[in-house]
Amino acid sequence: MLSLPEDILIAILTCLPLPDILNLRQTCRALHALGCSRAVWTSILQTEVLDKSIPIPGISKSAPDTLTIEQRVRRALRLHQRWTSSNPQSTAEYTFHAGDSARVVDLRFLPRDNGRWLVALAYPSQQAPSRSDRVFTLQCWDLMASPPRCIAYQAIKEFGGLTLNSDPESQFILSIKTSSVNLLGIDFEATNPENGFLPSLSIDQSLQGVYHLSGSTILTRAQDKVLLFDIHNPNAPIELASELSPSGTAQFEPVLDAIIDGSLGLVVLIKSTKLELYALSEAHQNNILVPLYTHIFQWRIDSVVMSQQAFTPGSSPSSPPPINILVRFGSLFPWPVNALHHFTLEPNEFYDPTLGTELTNYPYQLTPTLRQTIGSPVRLFATSHMVIGTYGTAIWFDSHTEDYFGHADRGQRLAGRSLRTEPVEDEGVVLSSAATCVYGVREVDAWVRLAMCEEEGIIAVGAADGEISIRKYA
Repeated sequence: MLSLPEDILIAILTCLPLPDILNLRQTCRALHALGCSRAVWTSILQTEVLDKSIPIPGISKSAPDTLTIEQRVRRALRLHQRWTSSNPQSTAEYTFHAGDSARVVDLRFLPRDNGRWLVALAYPSQQAPSRSDRVFTLQCWDLMASPPRCIAYQAIKEFGGLTLNSDPESQFILSIKTSSVNLLGIDFEATNPENGFLPSLSIDQSLQGVYHLSGSTILTRAQDKVLLFDIHNPNAPIELASELSPSGTAQFEPVLDAIIDGSLGLVVLIKSTKLELYALSEAHQNNILVPLYTHIFQWRIDSVVMSQQAFTPGSSPSSPPPINILVRFGSLFPWPVNALHHFTLEPNEFYDPTLGTELTNYPYQLTPTLRQTIGSPVRLFATSHMVIGTYGTAIWFDSHTEDYFGHADRGQRLAGRSLRTEPVEDEGVVLSSAATCVYGVREVDAWVRLAMCEEEGIIAVGAADGEISIRKYA
Protein backbone atom coordinates (compact mmCIF):
# COMPACT_ATOMS: atom_id res chain seq x y z
CA MET A 1 0.00 0.00 0.00
CA LEU A 2 2.79 2.41 0.87
CA SER A 3 4.16 2.03 -2.65
CA LEU A 4 1.22 4.04 -3.97
CA PRO A 5 1.72 7.75 -4.68
CA GLU A 6 1.03 10.02 -1.74
CA ASP A 7 -1.92 11.77 -3.37
CA ILE A 8 -3.58 8.39 -3.99
CA LEU A 9 -3.06 7.38 -0.35
CA ILE A 10 -4.56 10.65 0.86
CA ALA A 11 -7.54 10.13 -1.46
CA ILE A 12 -8.04 6.67 0.07
CA LEU A 13 -7.81 8.01 3.61
CA THR A 14 -10.40 10.71 2.93
CA CYS A 15 -12.88 7.96 2.03
CA LEU A 16 -12.49 6.21 5.40
CA PRO A 17 -14.56 6.83 8.54
CA LEU A 18 -12.78 8.80 11.24
CA PRO A 19 -12.26 5.81 13.63
CA ASP A 20 -10.53 3.89 10.81
CA ILE A 21 -8.20 6.81 10.10
CA LEU A 22 -7.26 7.07 13.78
CA ASN A 23 -6.55 3.32 13.91
CA LEU A 24 -4.64 3.31 10.64
CA ARG A 25 -2.23 6.03 11.62
CA GLN A 26 -1.14 3.95 14.63
CA THR A 27 0.27 1.24 12.37
CA CYS A 28 3.44 2.96 11.16
CA ARG A 29 5.16 6.34 10.89
CA ALA A 30 4.35 6.82 7.22
CA LEU A 31 0.61 6.29 7.67
CA HIS A 32 0.68 8.36 10.84
CA ALA A 33 2.12 11.28 8.87
CA LEU A 34 -0.50 10.85 6.16
CA GLY A 35 -3.27 10.59 8.77
CA CYS A 36 -2.14 13.90 10.24
CA SER A 37 -2.01 15.71 6.90
CA ARG A 38 -4.00 18.85 6.30
CA ALA A 39 -5.76 17.39 3.24
CA VAL A 40 -7.15 14.51 5.32
CA TRP A 41 -8.42 16.69 8.16
CA THR A 42 -9.97 19.37 5.96
CA SER A 43 -11.83 16.52 4.24
CA ILE A 44 -12.99 15.14 7.62
CA LEU A 45 -14.04 18.65 8.66
CA GLN A 46 -16.20 18.91 5.57
CA THR A 47 -17.74 15.42 5.45
CA GLU A 48 -18.08 14.59 9.17
CA VAL A 49 -18.88 18.03 10.60
CA LEU A 50 -19.93 20.73 8.13
CA ASP A 51 -21.96 18.48 5.82
CA LYS A 52 -23.81 17.08 8.84
CA SER A 53 -24.54 20.53 10.29
CA ILE A 54 -22.60 19.87 13.51
CA PRO A 55 -21.58 23.00 15.44
CA ILE A 56 -17.84 23.69 15.44
CA PRO A 57 -17.13 27.21 16.72
CA GLY A 58 -14.07 29.23 15.80
CA ILE A 59 -12.75 26.99 13.07
CA SER A 60 -12.82 26.68 9.29
CA LYS A 61 -10.83 25.03 6.53
CA SER A 62 -8.61 28.14 6.50
CA ALA A 63 -7.43 27.49 10.07
CA PRO A 64 -3.73 28.23 10.59
CA ASP A 65 -2.58 24.69 11.36
CA THR A 66 -3.72 21.10 10.95
CA LEU A 67 -3.49 20.27 14.65
CA THR A 68 -6.06 22.97 15.44
CA ILE A 69 -8.44 21.51 12.87
CA GLU A 70 -8.01 18.00 14.27
CA GLN A 71 -8.52 19.08 17.88
CA ARG A 72 -11.63 21.09 17.10
CA VAL A 73 -13.13 18.37 14.87
CA ARG A 74 -12.64 15.67 17.48
CA ARG A 75 -14.05 17.93 20.19
CA ALA A 76 -17.09 18.79 18.03
CA LEU A 77 -17.79 15.13 17.34
CA ARG A 78 -17.48 14.18 21.01
CA LEU A 79 -19.85 16.99 21.97
CA HIS A 80 -22.32 16.00 19.26
CA GLN A 81 -22.34 12.37 20.41
CA ARG A 82 -22.88 13.37 24.04
CA TRP A 83 -25.33 16.19 23.22
CA THR A 84 -27.65 14.03 21.10
CA SER A 85 -27.67 10.84 23.18
CA SER A 86 -30.92 9.73 24.81
CA ASN A 87 -29.60 10.54 28.28
CA PRO A 88 -26.86 13.16 27.86
CA GLN A 89 -24.27 13.18 30.63
CA SER A 90 -23.00 16.63 31.48
CA THR A 91 -19.29 17.28 32.00
CA ALA A 92 -19.95 20.07 34.51
CA GLU A 93 -22.90 21.46 36.47
CA TYR A 94 -23.10 24.41 38.84
CA THR A 95 -25.60 26.99 40.09
CA PHE A 96 -25.62 30.64 41.13
CA HIS A 97 -28.33 33.15 42.00
CA ALA A 98 -29.60 36.20 40.14
CA GLY A 99 -30.66 37.66 43.49
CA ASP A 100 -32.22 36.81 46.82
CA SER A 101 -35.82 35.63 46.34
CA ALA A 102 -35.70 36.86 42.77
CA ARG A 103 -37.63 35.38 39.85
CA VAL A 104 -35.76 34.95 36.57
CA VAL A 105 -37.94 36.40 33.80
CA ASP A 106 -35.46 36.36 30.91
CA LEU A 107 -32.28 34.44 30.18
CA ARG A 108 -30.13 34.60 27.02
CA PHE A 109 -26.58 33.91 25.86
CA LEU A 110 -24.83 36.71 24.02
CA PRO A 111 -24.08 35.58 20.43
CA ARG A 112 -20.33 35.97 20.91
CA ASP A 113 -17.36 34.35 22.64
CA ASN A 114 -18.83 30.83 22.53
CA GLY A 115 -21.26 30.96 25.42
CA ARG A 116 -19.12 32.92 27.85
CA TRP A 117 -21.64 35.68 28.60
CA LEU A 118 -25.13 35.11 29.98
CA VAL A 119 -27.66 37.94 30.29
CA ALA A 120 -30.34 37.54 32.98
CA LEU A 121 -33.32 39.68 33.92
CA ALA A 122 -34.93 39.17 37.32
CA TYR A 123 -37.17 40.87 39.83
CA PRO A 124 -37.85 40.14 43.52
CA SER A 125 -40.80 37.84 44.08
CA GLN A 126 -42.19 40.17 46.75
CA GLN A 127 -42.79 43.31 44.71
CA ALA A 128 -45.20 46.18 44.63
CA PRO A 129 -48.47 45.15 42.99
CA SER A 130 -48.27 48.03 40.53
CA ARG A 131 -46.26 47.06 37.45
CA SER A 132 -44.89 50.57 37.07
CA ASP A 133 -43.34 50.35 40.56
CA ARG A 134 -41.53 47.06 39.99
CA VAL A 135 -37.74 47.19 39.96
CA PHE A 136 -36.07 44.66 37.66
CA THR A 137 -32.37 43.84 37.66
CA LEU A 138 -30.48 43.41 34.42
CA GLN A 139 -27.30 41.35 34.79
CA CYS A 140 -24.50 39.97 32.62
CA TRP A 141 -22.55 36.98 33.97
CA ASP A 142 -19.11 35.68 33.00
CA LEU A 143 -19.42 31.90 32.94
CA MET A 144 -15.69 31.44 32.37
CA ALA A 145 -15.00 32.72 35.89
CA SER A 146 -15.14 30.27 38.78
CA PRO A 147 -17.55 30.88 40.36
CA PRO A 148 -19.47 32.83 37.69
CA ARG A 149 -18.99 36.57 38.13
CA CYS A 150 -21.54 39.31 37.49
CA ILE A 151 -19.68 41.85 35.36
CA ALA A 152 -22.62 44.18 34.68
CA TYR A 153 -25.63 45.11 36.79
CA GLN A 154 -28.37 47.70 36.41
CA ALA A 155 -31.68 48.35 38.15
CA ILE A 156 -34.55 48.82 35.71
CA LYS A 157 -37.86 50.59 36.31
CA GLU A 158 -40.78 50.86 33.90
CA PHE A 159 -39.58 47.73 32.11
CA GLY A 160 -41.24 47.17 28.73
CA GLY A 161 -39.10 44.65 26.84
CA LEU A 162 -35.60 43.32 26.20
CA THR A 163 -33.87 42.04 23.09
CA LEU A 164 -30.26 41.12 22.27
CA ASN A 165 -28.56 42.19 19.07
CA SER A 166 -28.37 39.28 16.63
CA ASP A 167 -25.21 40.86 15.14
CA PRO A 168 -22.29 39.88 17.42
CA GLU A 169 -20.07 42.61 15.92
CA SER A 170 -22.38 45.51 16.74
CA GLN A 171 -21.47 47.99 19.47
CA PHE A 172 -25.14 47.93 20.51
CA ILE A 173 -25.27 44.64 22.41
CA LEU A 174 -28.84 44.88 23.65
CA SER A 175 -31.90 47.08 23.69
CA ILE A 176 -34.18 47.56 26.67
CA LYS A 177 -37.42 49.49 26.98
CA THR A 178 -37.85 51.61 30.09
CA SER A 179 -39.20 55.16 29.92
CA SER A 180 -37.51 55.20 26.51
CA VAL A 181 -35.75 52.66 24.30
CA ASN A 182 -32.12 52.39 25.40
CA LEU A 183 -29.29 50.80 23.42
CA LEU A 184 -26.58 49.43 25.72
CA GLY A 185 -23.05 48.20 25.30
CA ILE A 186 -21.11 46.16 27.87
CA ASP A 187 -17.68 46.74 29.35
CA PHE A 188 -16.51 43.15 29.66
CA GLU A 189 -13.45 44.24 31.67
CA ALA A 190 -15.41 46.28 34.21
CA THR A 191 -14.33 45.77 37.83
CA ASN A 192 -17.50 47.35 39.21
CA PRO A 193 -20.66 45.65 37.90
CA GLU A 194 -22.66 48.86 38.31
CA ASN A 195 -20.49 50.39 35.59
CA GLY A 196 -20.67 47.34 33.31
CA PHE A 197 -23.59 48.40 31.12
CA LEU A 198 -22.63 51.29 28.87
CA PRO A 199 -25.41 53.63 27.67
CA SER A 200 -24.84 53.99 23.93
CA LEU A 201 -28.01 55.59 22.62
CA SER A 202 -31.45 56.55 23.86
CA ILE A 203 -34.42 56.92 21.54
CA ASP A 204 -36.93 59.30 23.07
CA GLN A 205 -40.09 58.30 21.31
CA SER A 206 -43.46 57.09 22.49
CA LEU A 207 -42.43 53.48 21.98
CA GLN A 208 -44.22 50.80 23.94
CA GLY A 209 -41.80 47.91 23.49
CA VAL A 210 -38.94 46.34 21.56
CA TYR A 211 -39.19 43.15 19.52
CA HIS A 212 -35.92 42.61 17.68
CA LEU A 213 -32.50 44.19 17.11
CA SER A 214 -30.26 43.30 14.17
CA GLY A 215 -27.18 45.48 13.72
CA SER A 216 -28.55 49.03 13.64
CA THR A 217 -32.07 47.98 12.61
CA ILE A 218 -34.63 47.78 15.38
CA LEU A 219 -38.20 46.50 15.44
CA THR A 220 -40.46 48.20 17.97
CA ARG A 221 -44.06 48.79 18.99
CA ALA A 222 -45.65 52.23 19.22
CA GLN A 223 -49.34 52.99 19.66
CA ASP A 224 -50.38 49.54 18.48
CA LYS A 225 -48.16 49.74 15.42
CA VAL A 226 -45.10 47.70 14.50
CA LEU A 227 -42.30 50.08 13.49
CA LEU A 228 -38.95 49.34 11.86
CA PHE A 229 -36.18 51.92 11.69
CA ASP A 230 -32.45 52.52 11.75
CA ILE A 231 -31.40 53.57 15.23
CA HIS A 232 -29.24 56.31 13.70
CA ASN A 233 -32.33 57.77 12.03
CA PRO A 234 -35.25 57.13 14.40
CA ASN A 235 -37.34 59.92 12.87
CA ALA A 236 -37.92 57.90 9.67
CA PRO A 237 -39.70 54.75 10.86
CA ILE A 238 -41.45 52.33 8.54
CA GLU A 239 -44.70 50.85 9.74
CA LEU A 240 -45.11 47.14 9.04
CA ALA A 241 -48.86 47.05 8.59
CA SER A 242 -50.84 43.82 8.49
CA GLU A 243 -53.26 43.24 5.68
CA LEU A 244 -56.75 44.60 6.26
CA SER A 245 -59.62 42.25 6.93
CA PRO A 246 -62.58 42.13 4.50
CA SER A 247 -64.29 44.68 6.76
CA GLY A 248 -61.43 47.10 6.13
CA THR A 249 -59.91 46.90 9.62
CA ALA A 250 -56.77 45.28 11.01
CA GLN A 251 -56.71 44.16 14.63
CA PHE A 252 -53.33 44.68 16.27
CA GLU A 253 -51.41 41.54 17.18
CA PRO A 254 -48.12 41.71 19.10
CA VAL A 255 -45.03 40.21 17.51
CA LEU A 256 -44.02 36.92 19.16
CA ASP A 257 -40.77 36.42 17.23
CA ALA A 258 -38.97 38.06 14.33
CA ILE A 259 -36.10 37.61 11.90
CA ILE A 260 -34.49 40.52 10.05
CA ASP A 261 -32.19 39.38 7.24
CA GLY A 262 -30.46 42.37 5.71
CA SER A 263 -28.70 40.28 3.05
CA LEU A 264 -32.08 39.10 1.74
CA GLY A 265 -33.87 42.38 2.43
CA LEU A 266 -36.48 40.37 4.31
CA VAL A 267 -38.39 40.63 7.58
CA VAL A 268 -40.25 37.59 8.95
CA LEU A 269 -42.78 38.21 11.70
CA ILE A 270 -44.78 35.68 13.69
CA LYS A 271 -47.83 36.97 15.52
CA SER A 272 -50.46 35.19 17.57
CA THR A 273 -52.34 33.91 14.51
CA LYS A 274 -50.17 34.58 11.47
CA LEU A 275 -46.78 34.64 9.79
CA GLU A 276 -45.91 37.68 7.67
CA LEU A 277 -43.13 38.27 5.11
CA TYR A 278 -42.02 41.81 4.29
CA ALA A 279 -39.57 42.93 1.57
CA LEU A 280 -37.46 45.88 2.65
CA SER A 281 -36.73 46.70 -0.99
CA GLU A 282 -40.41 47.22 -1.81
CA ALA A 283 -41.59 50.77 -2.37
CA HIS A 284 -43.79 52.03 0.45
CA GLN A 285 -46.21 54.92 0.57
CA ASN A 286 -46.45 57.19 3.60
CA ASN A 287 -43.78 55.04 5.29
CA ILE A 288 -46.16 52.06 5.42
CA LEU A 289 -45.06 48.62 4.23
CA VAL A 290 -47.57 45.82 3.71
CA PRO A 291 -46.60 42.13 3.76
CA LEU A 292 -45.71 40.33 0.56
CA TYR A 293 -47.44 37.31 1.97
CA THR A 294 -49.44 36.36 5.06
CA HIS A 295 -49.95 32.82 6.28
CA ILE A 296 -52.80 32.27 8.74
CA PHE A 297 -52.26 29.45 11.24
CA GLN A 298 -55.14 27.15 12.02
CA TRP A 299 -54.96 27.83 15.75
CA ARG A 300 -53.86 30.65 18.00
CA ILE A 301 -50.18 30.47 19.00
CA ASP A 302 -49.33 30.19 22.70
CA SER A 303 -45.54 30.41 22.27
CA VAL A 304 -43.10 30.21 19.37
CA VAL A 305 -39.38 30.40 18.55
CA MET A 306 -37.72 30.44 15.15
CA SER A 307 -34.19 30.49 13.78
CA GLN A 308 -32.41 30.45 10.45
CA GLN A 309 -30.41 27.25 10.18
CA ALA A 310 -26.66 27.64 9.83
CA PHE A 311 -26.27 24.96 7.17
CA THR A 312 -28.38 22.39 5.36
CA PRO A 313 -26.77 19.30 3.79
CA GLY A 314 -27.03 19.37 0.01
CA SER A 315 -28.07 23.01 -0.19
CA SER A 316 -26.66 25.50 -2.69
CA PRO A 317 -24.20 28.07 -1.26
CA SER A 318 -26.35 30.86 -2.72
CA SER A 319 -29.58 29.40 -1.34
CA PRO A 320 -31.17 31.16 1.67
CA PRO A 321 -30.94 29.10 4.87
CA PRO A 322 -34.16 27.32 5.86
CA ILE A 323 -36.01 28.73 8.86
CA ASN A 324 -36.99 26.37 11.67
CA ILE A 325 -40.16 27.33 13.54
CA LEU A 326 -41.22 25.59 16.75
CA VAL A 327 -44.78 26.34 17.86
CA ARG A 328 -46.91 25.45 20.84
CA PHE A 329 -50.48 26.29 19.97
CA GLY A 330 -53.09 27.48 22.42
CA SER A 331 -56.42 25.77 23.05
CA LEU A 332 -59.93 26.54 24.19
CA PHE A 333 -58.89 25.64 27.73
CA PRO A 334 -56.62 27.60 30.11
CA TRP A 335 -53.59 25.56 29.07
CA PRO A 336 -51.81 25.06 25.73
CA VAL A 337 -51.91 21.91 23.62
CA ASN A 338 -49.71 18.98 24.66
CA ALA A 339 -47.57 18.99 21.54
CA LEU A 340 -44.92 21.05 19.78
CA HIS A 341 -45.28 21.62 16.04
CA HIS A 342 -42.14 21.94 13.93
CA PHE A 343 -42.58 23.99 10.77
CA THR A 344 -39.97 25.07 8.24
CA LEU A 345 -39.81 27.86 5.70
CA GLU A 346 -38.00 26.13 2.85
CA PRO A 347 -35.80 28.03 0.35
CA ASN A 348 -37.38 28.83 -3.00
CA GLU A 349 -35.33 27.03 -5.63
CA PHE A 350 -36.30 29.67 -8.21
CA TYR A 351 -35.13 32.62 -6.09
CA ASP A 352 -32.68 34.91 -7.90
CA PRO A 353 -30.49 36.75 -5.35
CA THR A 354 -29.42 39.31 -7.96
CA LEU A 355 -32.99 40.64 -8.14
CA GLY A 356 -33.53 40.97 -4.40
CA THR A 357 -36.68 40.12 -2.48
CA GLU A 358 -39.79 41.36 -4.25
CA LEU A 359 -43.34 40.38 -5.07
CA THR A 360 -42.28 38.00 -7.86
CA ASN A 361 -39.01 36.83 -6.31
CA TYR A 362 -39.47 35.23 -2.90
CA PRO A 363 -36.43 33.74 -1.09
CA TYR A 364 -38.68 31.17 0.59
CA GLN A 365 -41.63 29.01 -0.28
CA LEU A 366 -44.61 30.95 0.94
CA THR A 367 -46.40 28.36 3.06
CA PRO A 368 -44.64 26.96 6.14
CA THR A 369 -44.19 23.18 5.89
CA LEU A 370 -45.26 21.14 8.91
CA ARG A 371 -42.46 18.60 9.43
CA GLN A 372 -43.33 16.92 12.69
CA THR A 373 -45.34 17.08 15.87
CA ILE A 374 -43.56 16.32 19.13
CA GLY A 375 -45.38 15.10 22.22
CA SER A 376 -44.87 17.59 25.06
CA PRO A 377 -47.58 17.65 27.76
CA VAL A 378 -48.07 20.65 30.03
CA ARG A 379 -50.16 20.49 33.21
CA LEU A 380 -52.74 23.10 34.13
CA PHE A 381 -51.02 26.36 35.16
CA ALA A 382 -47.56 24.79 34.70
CA THR A 383 -44.78 26.78 33.02
CA SER A 384 -43.13 25.71 29.78
CA HIS A 385 -40.42 27.34 27.71
CA MET A 386 -38.41 26.44 24.61
CA VAL A 387 -35.40 27.56 22.60
CA ILE A 388 -34.02 26.63 19.21
CA GLY A 389 -30.47 26.92 17.87
CA THR A 390 -29.07 27.76 14.46
CA TYR A 391 -27.99 24.14 13.96
CA GLY A 392 -31.50 22.80 14.51
CA THR A 393 -31.35 21.76 18.17
CA ALA A 394 -34.57 22.38 20.06
CA ILE A 395 -34.68 22.22 23.87
CA TRP A 396 -37.70 22.75 26.10
CA PHE A 397 -39.10 21.90 29.49
CA ASP A 398 -42.57 20.50 30.04
CA SER A 399 -44.59 18.36 32.47
CA HIS A 400 -43.84 14.89 31.06
CA THR A 401 -42.55 13.25 34.26
CA GLU A 402 -44.73 10.12 34.47
CA ASP A 403 -41.82 7.94 33.35
CA TYR A 404 -39.82 9.10 36.37
CA PHE A 405 -42.20 9.96 39.24
CA GLY A 406 -45.44 8.24 38.32
CA HIS A 407 -48.67 10.24 38.08
CA ALA A 408 -47.61 13.26 40.12
CA ASP A 409 -49.32 16.63 40.11
CA ARG A 410 -46.06 18.50 39.64
CA GLY A 411 -42.61 18.06 38.16
CA GLN A 412 -40.71 19.17 35.06
CA ARG A 413 -38.68 17.53 32.32
CA LEU A 414 -35.83 19.21 30.41
CA ALA A 415 -35.85 17.58 26.97
CA GLY A 416 -34.71 18.16 23.41
CA ARG A 417 -34.57 16.96 19.85
CA SER A 418 -32.57 17.64 16.71
CA LEU A 419 -35.10 19.02 14.26
CA ARG A 420 -35.26 17.45 10.85
CA THR A 421 -34.77 19.95 8.01
CA GLU A 422 -33.39 17.76 5.24
CA PRO A 423 -35.62 17.41 2.17
CA VAL A 424 -38.14 14.59 2.44
CA GLU A 425 -39.35 12.43 -0.42
CA ASP A 426 -43.04 12.85 0.38
CA GLU A 427 -43.87 16.44 1.26
CA GLY A 428 -47.23 15.31 2.64
CA VAL A 429 -45.67 13.23 5.41
CA VAL A 430 -45.88 14.71 8.92
CA LEU A 431 -43.93 12.80 11.53
CA SER A 432 -45.24 12.17 15.02
CA SER A 433 -42.29 12.01 17.35
CA ALA A 434 -41.07 12.48 20.89
CA ALA A 435 -38.10 14.00 22.61
CA THR A 436 -34.93 12.07 21.82
CA CYS A 437 -32.86 13.60 24.63
CA VAL A 438 -33.74 14.09 28.28
CA TYR A 439 -31.28 16.41 30.00
CA GLY A 440 -32.90 16.36 33.42
CA VAL A 441 -36.07 16.01 35.50
CA ARG A 442 -37.19 17.43 38.85
CA GLU A 443 -40.18 16.91 41.13
CA VAL A 444 -41.07 20.59 41.53
CA ASP A 445 -42.37 23.26 39.15
CA ALA A 446 -39.61 25.83 39.56
CA TRP A 447 -38.02 26.23 36.11
CA VAL A 448 -39.29 29.32 34.30
CA ARG A 449 -36.71 30.30 31.63
CA LEU A 450 -34.28 28.51 29.37
CA ALA A 451 -31.23 29.51 27.31
CA MET A 452 -28.85 27.49 25.14
CA CYS A 453 -25.44 27.89 23.56
CA GLU A 454 -25.61 25.20 20.89
CA GLU A 455 -22.03 25.60 19.66
CA GLU A 456 -20.52 24.85 23.07
CA GLY A 457 -23.20 22.51 24.40
CA ILE A 458 -24.32 24.70 27.33
CA ILE A 459 -27.81 24.88 28.80
CA ALA A 460 -28.84 27.55 31.31
CA VAL A 461 -32.09 27.20 33.27
CA GLY A 462 -33.56 29.99 35.38
CA ALA A 463 -35.90 29.27 38.30
CA ALA A 464 -38.66 31.10 40.13
CA ASP A 465 -36.41 31.53 43.20
CA GLY A 466 -33.61 33.24 41.24
CA GLU A 467 -31.42 30.17 40.89
CA ILE A 468 -29.63 29.78 37.54
CA SER A 469 -28.27 26.31 36.81
CA ILE A 470 -25.65 25.68 34.15
CA ARG A 471 -25.15 22.32 32.43
CA LYS A 472 -22.14 21.85 30.14
CA TYR A 473 -21.78 18.93 27.74
CA ALA A 474 -18.53 19.74 25.88
